[in-house]
Amino acid sequence: MAQRYRLSRAGLFNFWLYDDETLEFDHGRLLLRGPNGAGKSVTMQSLLPLVLDGDKRPVRLDPFGSRDRKIEFYLLGDDQSGVQDRIGYLWLEFVRGEAPEATNVTVGIGLRATRGRSAVQFWGFAITDGRRVGKDLVLYDETLYLKEGQKYPLDATKLAEVLGPGGQVVRTQEEYQALVNRLLFGYRDLGAYADLLNLMIQVRSPKLSKEFKPSTMYETLYSALPPVDEDELASLANMLEDLDEHAAHLEETVQHRIHAERLYRAYDRYNRVVLFQRAQAAREALNAEEEAQDNVRKAEQVCGHLNIALSELEQTMGEVEADADRTEAELEALEHSEAMGIQRELDGIQQQIDLLSGEEARARNALREAERDLERRQENLRKAGERRSRCEQRIAAGRETLDRLADAAEFAGHAVYAGADGGLVHPDDVFDRWLADVKAHAERLERAITLGRQEARARERAADAERAMGEAAMRRDTEEANLRAAESRFEQTVEAQEDAIFRWYQGLTEIPASDETWRAALYALRAYPDAPYEEVMRPFRRAQEDAIGEAMRREHELRAAMERRVEEKRALEGELAEWRERRDPEPPRREARIASRIRRQRAGEVGAPLYMACEFRDGVDARTQAALERALEAAGLIDAWISPSRPAVEPGEEEVWIAPRPALLGYTLADFLRPTVPEGSGLQAVDVEDALRTVVIGDEADAGQAAVQPDGRYHLGPLAGYTDEKPHAEWIGYEARRRTKLARIKELESAIAVAEAEIARFAEQIEAMRRHRAQLEEEMRAFPLEEPLRRAREDVDRAKLRLEEAVLSHRRQAEAYQEARAKWRACEEAWVAERSAWARLAQLEDFVEALEQLQRYRDSLHDVRRFSTEYVHVTHEVSQLGEDIERITARADAERERSVELMRQQEGLHVRAEALRAQLRALGIIDMYERQKELRARRDALRRRHHDLAAKRRELDEKAGMAKGRLEQAQSALREKEQAAERALEALRAEWALGLVDGIAEELRQPAGRQALARLANIVYREIRGLHGSEHEGSARQRLMDELEWVRNVLVDYALEGTYDDVLERMMVRSVRDRNRPLTPYALWQELVRLEDEQRLYIQERERELYEEIFMRSVGRAIRDKINRAEAWVRQMNRFMSQRSNGFALSLEWQPRPAQDESDMSAERLVALLRKSPELMLSEEMEDLIRHFRTRIDYARQEAEGGGSFREWVYQLLDYRQWFEFRLFFRKAGMASRRELTDSQFNVLSGGEKAMAMYIPLFAAVDARLSDARDDAPRIVCLDEAFAGVDDDNVRDMFALLVSLDYDFIMTSQQIWGCYDTVPSLSIVEVHRPLDVDVVTLIRFHWNGRVRVMKVPHEEEAVHLP
Repeated sequence: MAQRYRLSRAGLFNFWLYDDETLEFDHGRLLLRGPNGAGKSVTMQSLLPLVLDGDKRPVRLDPFGSRDRKIEFYLLGDDQSGVQDRIGYLWLEFVRGEAPEATNVTVGIGLRATRGRSAVQFWGFAITDGRRVGKDLVLYDETLYLKEGQKYPLDATKLAEVLGPGGQVVRTQEEYQALVNRLLFGYRDLGAYADLLNLMIQVRSPKLSKEFKPSTMYETLYSALPPVDEDELASLANMLEDLDEHAAHLEETVQHRIHAERLYRAYDRYNRVVLFQRAQAAREALNAEEEAQDNVRKAEQVCGHLNIALSELEQTMGEVEADADRTEAELEALEHSEAMGIQRELDGIQQQIDLLSGEEARARNALREAERDLERRQENLRKAGERRSRCEQRIAAGRETLDRLADAAEFAGHAVYAGADGGLVHPDDVFDRWLADVKAHAERLERAITLGRQEARARERAADAERAMGEAAMRRDTEEANLRAAESRFEQTVEAQEDAIFRWYQGLTEIPASDETWRAALYALRAYPDAPYEEVMRPFRRAQEDAIGEAMRREHELRAAMERRVEEKRALEGELAEWRERRDPEPPRREARIASRIRRQRAGEVGAPLYMACEFRDGVDARTQAALERALEAAGLIDAWISPSRPAVEPGEEEVWIAPRPALLGYTLADFLRPTVPEGSGLQAVDVEDALRTVVIGDEADAGQAAVQPDGRYHLGPLAGYTDEKPHAEWIGYEARRRTKLARIKELESAIAVAEAEIARFAEQIEAMRRHRAQLEEEMRAFPLEEPLRRAREDVDRAKLRLEEAVLSHRRQAEAYQEARAKWRACEEAWVAERSAWARLAQLEDFVEALEQLQRYRDSLHDVRRFSTEYVHVTHEVSQLGEDIERITARADAERERSVELMRQQEGLHVRAEALRAQLRALGIIDMYERQKELRARRDALRRRHHDLAAKRRELDEKAGMAKGRLEQAQSALREKEQAAERALEALRAEWALGLVDGIAEELRQPAGRQALARLANIVYREIRGLHGSEHEGSARQRLMDELEWVRNVLVDYALEGTYDDVLERMMVRSVRDRNRPLTPYALWQELVRLEDEQRLYIQERERELYEEIFMRSVGRAIRDKINRAEAWVRQMNRFMSQRSNGFALSLEWQPRPAQDESDMSAERLVALLRKSPELMLSEEMEDLIRHFRTRIDYARQEAEGGGSFREWVYQLLDYRQWFEFRLFFRKAGMASRRELTDSQFNVLSGGEKAMAMYIPLFAAVDARLSDARDDAPRIVCLDEAFAGVDDDNVRDMFALLVSLDYDFIMTSQQIWGCYDTVPSLSIVEVHRPLDVDVVTLIRFHWNGRVRVMKVPHEEEAVHLP
C-alpha cells in the first residue's frame, strides 16, 4: 500500500483569539482537551473541515449545526471589540513519507472581514514545493515586521507573490475545493468529495455523546447522505412555478374568454336588433316611398279626369239652361188654370214620399255599414284569441325555462313566484319584486364571485409576491456579491495604490522622504476613505514643502549674493570707465579733497599736485622709484598741492599743500625728480623745484621740511614711518601713470571678469535651485492620483447603495409577501365561508356559471313579463271587441227597424197620391195636369240638374283644387319619403358595413345600389324577425350596458369602452387596450380563444417535457445516481464491518419504505422505474411514473397553501433519503440469526458492544467514502466530545479501533487524555481560557506510548508526567 498523506501541522494566524499558533500532530493524531468554553471545539471546527473546502457557512462551523455564529465573528469579534478590519489565516500541513524523503503539502485559506461589509473576502492557497509555513515562509509582511515589530498579514496578492511558482492562490471557494481535492484526495467527482466532508461533519457532531442510541446514529447516517442538489432541482422548481404561473394565466384567460363571449353574445344580440331595426326601417321607408309614388300617380290621374269632367260639365250646363228657359215659358202658360189646387196637394204628397225614400235609403246604408263593421270586429276578435293562445304558450314555455334556470342558478326565490297556483300573469308590482329578488340573488352571486376572484387574485398576488420576494432575494444576493467584488476590487486598488506609492517613493530623487514618511503615508492610505487622500499625500507634501522652503531660502541667499556681486561689478565697470576716460590716474583722495580740487580746476587757480609736476630723473632705478613714491604716498606728499602761494580752503573742503622751504644742502627730491610743469597749471618750473627741494633725502629734516629715503622710510616732524615695498611707481611720471592706468584697467577688467564668473555661478546655482524646486513640484505631481481609489470607492458606495436598495426592496417584498399572504388567508376564509352557504355551488366556475344562468333567467323573466303584458293587453282587446260587437249588433237592429217603418209610411203616402190622381182624372184635367206635371218635373229636373251641375262644377272645382293640392302634397310626401328611404338605406348600409353581424346575406357583404340594399333589408328582416323581431332596441341596449358593466370589472386589462355614436345612433363597444388596433367584442373573444388554445398547448407541452425530460432524465438521473451511490456506500460499509466482527458482527441495511397508502407507489417500484432507461420503459410504466410525480406535485401545491413555499415542499417530496430507512442488525457468538438493533435492544448490550455498535458503522461510513479517493489520500475523522458516555476500558478499545483503522484524527474532550497503551503516540493540547477572557493559553503534551510529557516552550527539557 502506498504511503499516504498524514496531518502534520495546523495553524491559526490572526484568527479568533489566536495571534499565531501552530498545532503539531503526532502521526496524524491530535487531542484537544479542556473544560467547557475553553475554545477546543472552536479550534477544531476552525480547521476541519473548513480548511479542506473553504465552506464558511455558519452551519458548517458549529458542531450543533447552529447558524448564529458567522465567520465574521471569529475575525472581528463582537461590536465592542473595536476591530474594524482583520485578515486571518487557517492552514493544514500534510506530510507523506519519512524524512528526509518526506513530501510536504500545505493548504489553507485567507479571510478578510471588514465591519459594516456584508461579506468576508476569501482566498485559498496551496504550497506544493515543500516549503513550510513558519519555517521557510511566513504569512505576514516580513519587511514591516522588521520595521515595526508587528505581524501584518499578507493579502491575496502579496501571498501569491510570496508563493511564486511553488504555490497557488485561488479566489473562490469552488476553486479551492477543487484544488484541495486534486492535491490530496483525488476524487474524480467533486460530489463524492463533498459527501466525504459532509460525513466528516456528521461524525464530528457531539450529538452521539448526548444521545447514545442507534436512532441517533441513523440520523447521522441520514444526514451524511447527500441530498439532491438544489441546483439540480432548480430547473424542476422553476418549470413547476412556470407551469403554475401559466396555469393561473390560463385560468384567468378562460375567465376572460367566458366573459368576452358573454359580452360578444350580448353585443351580437344588440347588433342583430339594431340591424333588424335598420332593415325594418329601410323596408318601411321603401314601402312608404312606393306608396307615395302610387299616391302621386293617382293624384295625377284624378286631376286629369277632373279637368275633362269640368269641360264636359260646362257644355252640359249650357244645354240645360236653354232647355230650362223653354220649359219655364210653357209652364207659366199652364199655371193660370183652375185645377192647380189639387195638383199642389199632390205635389206635397209626392215630396213627402221622396223624403221618406231618401231616409229609407240612408237607413239601408247605415245597416250595411254596421254589418261590415261587425264582420271586421269579429275577425279581430278571432285574431286576438289566437294571439292570446300564443302568449299562453310562450308564458308556459318561459315558466319551464325559468324552472330549469332557477335550479341551475340555485335561485330559491323562484318557487315563491312560480308557485303551484298556475296563474299565467302577475301584476307589475309582483314582477318588480320578482326582478328585485333576482337582482338580489345576482348580487349575492356576484358577491360570491367577487370573493372567489378576490381569493384567486389574492392567491396569485401572494404567489407573485413570493416570486418577487425570491427575485428580490436573488437581487440582494447578487448585490451582495457585487459589493464583495467591489470591495475586493477596492482592496486590490488600495494594494495597487500602495505599490504605486511605494514605487514612487523609491524613485524619489529630490523630495527628502524617509521611511517614517512612507509609513505615515501608508497608515493614512490604509485608513482611506475615512482619512482623505490628502492625508496620504501630507507626509510627502510636508517633506516636499520643507525641501522647497530650504531651496527657496538658499535661492534667496544666492540671489542676495549675486545682487551684491552685480553691484560690485557695476562699480568696477564704472571705475573702469572712469579709468579709461581719465588722462592720468590719481592717488586715492577723500571726497572733501576731490571737491576742493574740482573747485580749483574750475576756478583756474595756479597749481598742481606733486605727482603731476615732476618726473624721475634718468638713472633712478625702478626699485628706488617705487620706494620713494611709496614713502611720499605714506607721508601724504604724493598728492600735495604745489602752488606759488598758499591755497584757499573753503568750509567742507580738505587740502594738503607743500609750503616751499628748499634745502640748500644735502640731497633732496630734486636729486631724484625733475620738474615737469603740467600744461595749464600756471606753475613755473621753479615753483616745482622749490617744492621738491623742500623734501630732503635722509633721516633728518629741518623744521618745515620732510625727509624720505629711497628705502621707503619717511619723516615728517615728529612723525616717522616705514612703508612696505610696491612693485613699481604708479603716480610720478607720465610713463608710471600710464603704466598704472593700464595696470588698473587690466586689474579692473580681471575683477569684472571674476565678478561675471561669480554672477554666472550664482545664476547657475539659482537655476539649479529653481530646477530643484520644479523637480520637487514635478515629483509631487507624479504622486499616484486618487482617481483609481475614488472610482473603486465610488463603485463600493454605489454597490452599497444598490445593496441597501436591494435589502430594502427585499424587506419590502417580504413585507408585501406577508401582507399578500395574510390578505389571501383572509380572502380564503371569506370565500370558504361564502361557499358554505350554498348547497350545490362550490367552485368559482360554478358561481360564474350560476350567474350566467341567472342572467338568462332574468332575460327569460323579462320575456315572460313581456308576454304576460301582451297577454293582458290581448285579453283586454278581446273584451273590448266583444263589447263593440254587442253595440254594433244593437245599432244594426235599430237601423233595420227604422228602414221597415219608413217603407210603411211611404206606402200610405202612395195610397193618398193615387186617390188625388183619380180625382184629377175624374175632373178631366189629368192630361193638362200631366203636362203641367211633366213641365214642372222637367223644370224642376232642369233646375235640379242645373243646380246639380253647378254644385258638381263647384265640387269639381273644389275637387280639382283639392286634387291639385293633394298632388302637390303627394309630390312633397314623395320627396320626403325618398329622402327618408335614402336615410334608412344609408343607415342600413352603415350598420351593415360595420360587419358586426355574420351568417346573413354573405353574398351581399358589399351591396351596391338601392336595389341591393333593398334586397339586403328584406333578407335581414326575414332572417332576424323570428328571434329579435319583437325586441326593442332600447331594451337590447340596456341589456348590453348591464352586461358591459359586469364584464368590464373582469376584463379590466382590456380597457373596454362603451360609447354612443351620435352619427350611427347606436352603442359601440371596443377593447382599446391598443388604441391603434381596437378590437370588437367578437375579435376580443376570438383572440382570447386563440390565446387560451396556445396556453393549453404550451402547458401540455411543458407538462410532457417536465415529466419526461426532467423526471426521467435530469432530476430522475440525479436521484438515481444518488441512490446508486448510497447503496454502494452501504455495501462498502458492510464489507468493512464484516472484516471486524470479533464475535460481535454488525450489518447495515438501507431499505425502501413501504407505500403510505394503496394508491401511492412504493419506493421500491419507484426506484426500479427510475433505474430503467426511458427508451426501454413501457408506456404504462411511463404513465405510472408520471402519475406518481404529478400526484406528489399536486400534494406539494396543496401543502404549500397551508404553509411554506411550494419550492420547499417540492424539495421535501423529492428527497430520496425519505424514501429509505436505515436498519442496523447485530449477531453475537452463539446466535443463530441476526437481530435488528433497536433502541430497546441496544440498552441490553454491554458498554463495549454499545460503543462498537455506535462507532463502527460511522467509521465504516468514513472508510467507504474514502474508498473512492486516491490511495495516498488522508484518512481523517473529527470527534467533538469524543467517546463521552463510554467507560474508560471501552474508550481504550475505541482508540485501538481508530489506530487499527489508520485514521488521522483530531478530537476534543473534557476528560480524556488518550494516554492508552493502544495508542502508540499522540499530540495533546490542553486549552485554557478561564472566565471567558479574550486570551487562549495552550499547554502542549506528548504521549509516546508509555509516558505523557509536557512540552516546555523554548527549552530542550520536557517535564515527564505520570
